[in-house]
Amino acid sequence: MCTTGRHAVLLDFPGENGTVRYSEGIHIGCRYYDARDTAVDFPFGYGLSVEVPTRELRAFTKIRLAPGERRLLTLDVLREDLRHFRHRADAWVHKGGPALVEAGSSSRDVRLVPRSIYPADPPTCR
Repeated sequence: MCTTGRHAVLLDFPGENGTVRYSEGIHIGCRYYDARDTAVDFPFGYGLSVEVPTRELRAFTKIRLAPGERRLLTLDVLREDLRHFRHRADAWVHKGGPALVEAGSSSRDVRLVPRSIYPADPPTCR
């Protein structure tokens, strides 16, 4: 992905005394540019990148449509797909509640934003 601005990797490179610090955390690739609202030549979904900016990719498919053509698509997003690792519980959990689901041709061209409600994981005892 090319931009006319700075790249996240250049912020800490070449490092000091042979050590490079990776201070960007999760803001790498597309996340870096989206967090700074920086234009990119090939946004996520264009077919060249593999990261998701401030969002998390949970399902995708690529189709080709002729101009004006419509097609019904079904993409399954399971509760398990929304889990994150909670260190205190030493387990993958999902707190439940509303989830924003976006559909579009790329992360910069979102065309549909339906809301979904996912139930929480049942409580577990450890």
